Amino acid sequence: MNDNVGTTASESDPPPSGAVGSREPAGVSDAPDSSITGNVPMVYAERLMELRKRLDSLRQGNSRLSVWRGVTFVPALLFALYTFLEGMPAGAGYPLAALVFGGFLWLTQRHDALRSDLRSTEERIRINEYHVARANRDLGKLPDPTPGVEGIDTAVAFDLDLFGENSIFQWLCLAYTPLGRERLAGWLVNPASPDEILSRQEAVRRLAPDVEMREELQLRGRLLRKSRQGPNAFLEWAEQGSWLDSRPAVLWFARIAAVWMFVGLVGIYLGLFPIAIRMPIAISLAIITALNLIANVIHVPGIHRRFDSLASRNDEVGQYQSMFQMVENLPNSCQKFGELKQSMNANGANPVESLAALSRRVKVASSRRSALWGLPYIVAQLLFQMDIHVLQYLEGWQRQYGDNARQWFDGLAELEALSSLSAVAHDHPSWCFPNVQSDLTDFAGKQVGHPLISSDVRVSNDVSVGPKGSFLLVTGSNMSGKSTLLRSIGLNVILAQTGAPVCADECSMPELCVATSMRVRDSLSDGVSFYMAELQRLKQVVDQAAEMSKDANMTLIYLLDEILLGTNSAERHVAVVQVVRHLLDAGAIGAISTHDLELGNSEKLSDACVPVHFRERIEEVDGESQMTFDYQMRDGVATTTNALKLLEMVGLRSAK
Repeated sequence: MNDNVGTTASESDPPPSGAVGSREPAGVSDAPDSSITGNVPMVYAERLMELRKRLDSLRQGNSRLSVWRGVTFVPALLFALYTFLEGMPAGAGYPLAALVFGGFLWLTQRHDALRSDLRSTEERIRINEYHVARANRDLGKLPDPTPGVEGIDTAVAFDLDLFGENSIFQWLCLAYTPLGRERLAGWLVNPASPDEILSRQEAVRRLAPDVEMREELQLRGRLLRKSRQGPNAFLEWAEQGSWLDSRPAVLWFARIAAVWMFVGLVGIYLGLFPIAIRMPIAISLAIITALNLIANVIHVPGIHRRFDSLASRNDEVGQYQSMFQMVENLPNSCQKFGELKQSMNANGANPVESLAALSRRVKVASSRRSALWGLPYIVAQLLFQMDIHVLQYLEGWQRQYGDNARQWFDGLAELEALSSLSAVAHDHPSWCFPNVQSDLTDFAGKQVGHPLISSDVRVSNDVSVGPKGSFLLVTGSNMSGKSTLLRSIGLNVILAQTGAPVCADECSMPELCVATSMRVRDSLSDGVSFYMAELQRLKQVVDQAAEMSKDANMTLIYLLDEILLGTNSAERHVAVVQVVRHLLDAGAIGAISTHDLELGNSEKLSDACVPVHFRERIEEVDGESQMTFDYQMRDGVATTTNALKLLEMVGLRSAK
């Protein structure tokens, strides 16, 4: 296991162009993808070939329809103009123009559908290209989904590369809605109980083979990305108070005035009123019309903002309907899916049917902008205050279903998170689902590897950490694999607690909470030195272990990498012994990497120490020294060091 083997992309790589979180190619290439290697499941390679052929066919069809639209539109216009200007008999000219124009409208509809299909196909290609990049661990080609995710700036997240660019979250996340990303991020930082882990594992196993469902879910999410607020703005509207409920006088005036206006107009038109009262009725209708105009000036701008806000999201509602339908299609035989659907359908409010009803109401509100219904709507607004009645129609949905909307999107977020984990299970069939039980005593894994290192260079090892009263002491020369081993342990523990498979052949562990001290940063602004910052971080780990010792079901697992480097070796040895002793007394388990080969011989630690080491090999090739590593973990304390040899290899030989 190599400290330098690519868990992350090179820092020298140029940053991607475009906005953060939307790293995408400028276009979709028709060329074969040379990045498809043996690491990539064939389903993505085959899917890419199929989609690229389809894209080529759609592009050709798009070009043909563009030509035919022009061909049909021009004759239709010429026929109409010639008939009007030259006096062609209307019986011949207008029907012919209408026929050609009807063909133009049909072609336009077909063209719009084809372009929508073309955009979807381009998105599907990008989705599968991302799966190829994920399989190859080419994280630089993946979007960073972290922006907008709250509460993730922790020491453990920083030490283990949980979030940000070149992170486990970037590799793992297939969620495109903000709520879905937040749910997955929450799973990474908040350990689940064994029962919840088992429930998620069952759901992930069920979803793993369903590549088409994952692609469709991702497609809908990607088409929704233009709305950066996602469902949050919709939820805000659904859960806020009714505008009309706080203005009952406005509603009742609109109702009474509309009824009287209808009765008065019909009565006058049909002659139902005596002549003597027709004039007073007409005057009353004129007064109502004037009052309607005043009400329009006062209320219409605010009402129309509400209409426009919902109308602009009507396409989003359609996408969400499709995503909710995917939840409805999940099998009830899986416990997690059954709970999910039950929660989303609470109070008898089915999200698919409810959003379909909302979409119909939004279309009524949008009819004021329609070429067909715009003028009648304006007349109805002037006479009957149509906006008030349409708003009441919309707010009726809000009152009936608004309180259920958050549960719907909460369920959708759960599906996106589970879908992300299921892709790992599908793409890595050799990885195992860990056994997580409160009565286990140690983390034990066979062939444990770092999940962000590609399988063609990853080196795995059998690892055991625990039981309580012991710790793993990892020694070895520089670059031999110590830090990567610690990160492999931490990341697999975190993956296990999300319900995902882990990078191991076998794995079992108790309920664990990960604590780390690996990349401590000093703070010049706070006047904190590196050594003091590291001491403060270690104090947090010790306090966390002491607090966790009160919980019979939870155990702290600590990962400490070359700690207390900011002081001399003699004092460092004493300080590290004291820190480890505190952790042992608190019942925590963990692993420590160090160059202090005497640490395991300390009187206070010798009985608890389980020493392992990595080593290097130095060979002379063409008169030059070359250092290689096999990254295999061995029992015992390291027997070699390489600091001076590395000094010599970079040209800093000792002065004569």
